[in-house]
Amino acid sequence: MASSSSSSSPFSESWNHDVFLCFRGADTRMTFVDHLYSALVQQGISTYLFDQQTLPRGKAIGPSIFKAIEESRIAVIILSENFAGSLFCLNELAYIMKCKDERGKIVIPIFYHIDPSDVRKQRGSFGESFSRYEMQNMSVESWRKALTDVGNLAGWVTDQFNGYEAKQIQKIVDTISNILSPNKDRFEMGTHLKIPSQDMLLASSASSSSSSQLRNHDVFISFRGEDTRRTFVDHLYSALVQLGIYTYKDDETLDQGNAINPLLLKTIEESRIALIVFSKNYANSSWCLDELAYIMKCSDERGQIVIPIYYHLEPYEVRKQLGKYIEALAKHELENKNVESWWKAIVYVANLSGFIANGVHEARLVKEIVDTVSNELFSNKDQVESGTDHLKIPLQHILLAANKFSEANIIARSGFGKVYKGQSRRLGVVAIKKLDRLYGQGDREFMMEISLLSICKHENIVSLVGFCDESDEKILVYRYEKNGSLDRHLGSKDLTWMHRLWICIGAAHGLKYLHDDIGPHHRVIHRDVKSANILLDENWKSKISDFGLSKIALANVPFSALFSIPCGTPGYVDPEYKGQSTLSQKSDVYSFGVVLFEVLFGRAVIDAKHSDENRFSVEMAKSHYEEETLEEMIDADLRNQMRPDSLNLGFVGGGGGGGGVSIHRRQRTQPPSPPFSSPPVTHLHRPLLGNHRSREDDNKFRSGKDDNELRSATPVYVLNHIACFICVVLRIHPLLLNLFLSETYSWQLTVFSEANIIARSGFGMVYQGQSGRYGVVAIKQLDRMHGQGDREFMMEIALLSICKHDNIVSLVGFCDEDSEKILVYRYEKNRSVDKLLRSKDLTWMHRLRICLGSAFGLKYLHDDVGPQLRVLHRDVKSANILLDENWKPKISDFGLSKIALANVPLSALVSNPCGTPGYMDPQYMGHNTPIGLKMAKNHYEKRRLEEMIDADLRNQMKPASLSRFSSIAYECLKEHGEERPRMIQVIKQLVKALEYQQDDGPA
Repeated sequence: MASSSSSSSPFSESWNHDVFLCFRGADTRMTFVDHLYSALVQQGISTYLFDQQTLPRGKAIGPSIFKAIEESRIAVIILSENFAGSLFCLNELAYIMKCKDERGKIVIPIFYHIDPSDVRKQRGSFGESFSRYEMQNMSVESWRKALTDVGNLAGWVTDQFNGYEAKQIQKIVDTISNILSPNKDRFEMGTHLKIPSQDMLLASSASSSSSSQLRNHDVFISFRGEDTRRTFVDHLYSALVQLGIYTYKDDETLDQGNAINPLLLKTIEESRIALIVFSKNYANSSWCLDELAYIMKCSDERGQIVIPIYYHLEPYEVRKQLGKYIEALAKHELENKNVESWWKAIVYVANLSGFIANGVHEARLVKEIVDTVSNELFSNKDQVESGTDHLKIPLQHILLAANKFSEANIIARSGFGKVYKGQSRRLGVVAIKKLDRLYGQGDREFMMEISLLSICKHENIVSLVGFCDESDEKILVYRYEKNGSLDRHLGSKDLTWMHRLWICIGAAHGLKYLHDDIGPHHRVIHRDVKSANILLDENWKSKISDFGLSKIALANVPFSALFSIPCGTPGYVDPEYKGQSTLSQKSDVYSFGVVLFEVLFGRAVIDAKHSDENRFSVEMAKSHYEEETLEEMIDADLRNQMRPDSLNLGFVGGGGGGGGVSIHRRQRTQPPSPPFSSPPVTHLHRPLLGNHRSREDDNKFRSGKDDNELRSATPVYVLNHIACFICVVLRIHPLLLNLFLSETYSWQLTVFSEANIIARSGFGMVYQGQSGRYGVVAIKQLDRMHGQGDREFMMEIALLSICKHDNIVSLVGFCDEDSEKILVYRYEKNRSVDKLLRSKDLTWMHRLRICLGSAFGLKYLHDDVGPQLRVLHRDVKSANILLDENWKPKISDFGLSKIALANVPLSALVSNPCGTPGYMDPQYMGHNTPIGLKMAKNHYEKRRLEEMIDADLRNQMKPASLSRFSSIAYECLKEHGEERPRMIQVIKQLVKALEYQQDDGPA
């Protein structure tokens, strides 16, 4: 049965499918392929999958499959142990490779637990299959060629990822997404590349090992690591975390016989749900059995929910302790261990309802498990609805109020759907938000908003009138706030300085309520504080809205910090939260600081470094604050409403209770760290209260009357407090770029030592560094004296964050703080080619493979980065080709690169020539060919090239290999660009040169 993702793809143009999956069903259909297909579809990538298990044995490939291959932009080949055992798979592969040659189809191989060389040379199980076919007198040449060709392509080798499948699949999907729809600005939100200020020893996402600092979790997963850690449990854990469920998965490997850690017991106690993944070797581990017994104790005493999952075994095998379970318990008893409590726990759990992961589609099963957990955690949808029956509104009433969701009634488009204005006798005037699943809103966000707003009662929190959950419609109905959202008024001349102050104070009251006053046991973290989510009623009172992304934290944990996948609105998201996935109340405080800047400047924030006269960036605002030029950013009309002396912001003593930095040219002093976690309402209030305004004055403001009198009475310290607060909540500590692990911090501050220099590039020094988290790295510290600027720095980040190829250097991260521009790469052990050109150890075979790999890298840049783009490197040279520990070449240094349009034949750009003398195209430079290259070409033309080759190297070469290699090198040096070969032609000739050099057949 053929299936294709039902979602419409944003990538497809003339192709019917974005991706065609070719795989051996018996090996991977229920596991790896099922997860890959699900991840592609979730990304909106139209994917064709043919389930071979429904095909009668011996059935030939049909025309519909050929058509699907032709009409797919990319073919992904999952090469597994028994792939070559299927004639269907081999015929699919041969046709895919034919389409690659004739139609330019992109082909990506995935070597699933096999060695690529076994595919390339048909060894192991591939060789055994071909032996059988040849004994049956089958024609195998086309299949052999297809396997050899696909084995030489750049792809993914699953065994090189330490086996964590969920991470592998995410990388594969990201690569495919970038090929289909490359976005050069994507790196702006590519926070996975940013190295945090102080790289503390934090666990990734929502987990921590048993030795880490204690965190509270929603779910605890108990499992046997050797059975499921890198496969099923990895997918399950990733799916839970992606939904925002705080999940504990112990990745600590214990020495045999070690007792369970007390901190782990406490983690079990404080988890609401325990998932027990029973696998064949679960009972072999006394650690797992101790976990299980303690989980059952917590279930009896604390009402913890326990859900068993049977991985590749049946429930009765566990319940009756058959097979390996009885063997394991007998062995534990012989070792004088108390197995009675373990036996009781196993029997009890095995009688609970759960899930069977045996012969089922794993991705679907994982989704069912996550949905079940989600329903249990988020108050159970039915339970929430039963407690909010008074808020239910029939769909018919909403349709009547919103004029059947007429376009004329739309008043806003939120991140999760459209907002309509509605009116009816029963509901009054309301704002109706109709959630659209295409925008990512699901049950979790819908129920969270209902749950929170049904208990949050505060004058600065938006009021929920009701909700509707009928006929697949999810609708939230709010009280209509007449003046809309704050973002629409930032540039308004009618929004005076006094209006703005009161709006900020109201919003701060609302956030303080969420953080501190919602109840004795919980705090709420909003996670999407921004001016668009602050609504204004008819009296300009501010109301915080949009709680779909909110999180609930425990109030009894000081400075609550949660691990969560970052989300929110670019420009407002806390950098610490983006970089470390650590969420706390301070994340809301950061976002509120951005809002304060917006209110002060009268314009919206933008999450970019380029200038926009109608917007500002946080970095720009902080820079103006620190340079004491903040008044340049404030709208002139707004500035004229403020008393001049309110901008003389030296530190204030006495009862001021706060301080700021002088914006005029006075002695600068750094502001103190804030003593608060929630927005400092008292800091904002104190200046206003100090003015002793009367109730009559307040009424003038609230009624919207002229407030000139009040404006003149604005206290001296108002801007002082706000400016100080803004600076404190937005300041990011300078990056401590560290090279060596210490006990206190992951990285400790180290001066760039001369002893660590490994290269001097055209734009600065390159140092070798090492840390526990990043491993061995190469750190390039850019020096502006050498000509490196923002353009080159950002180009390198942009390109390397989307270019994923075996022969392109890997970017680990970057730093752009304190006037330092630093790029951190994976360290390549054998350095650059230029340092090894004369080495006797670099044999002719080494050199051929290095050239071939580099050619693959350049072809990827020229043709395969994406359907719309090509990348021109502009500084290809031996010094920019690095070699890893296996002598695999990696093209590096993309600072001078240019992006060209792929749909322009032989794209030509007009550009100021740059690059390295001796390597630059004479046509590009406008100069003649360098003398050295003229000499080489002259020797080639006169057939005297061997005179220029080192004698030892010359003795290693076979004449045919040298001839083919020198011929393509000469073609590359043609005077005019149109006479030179494309990289695909270069690759074919280099492959021939390698084949001629080898004794054992084709490469």
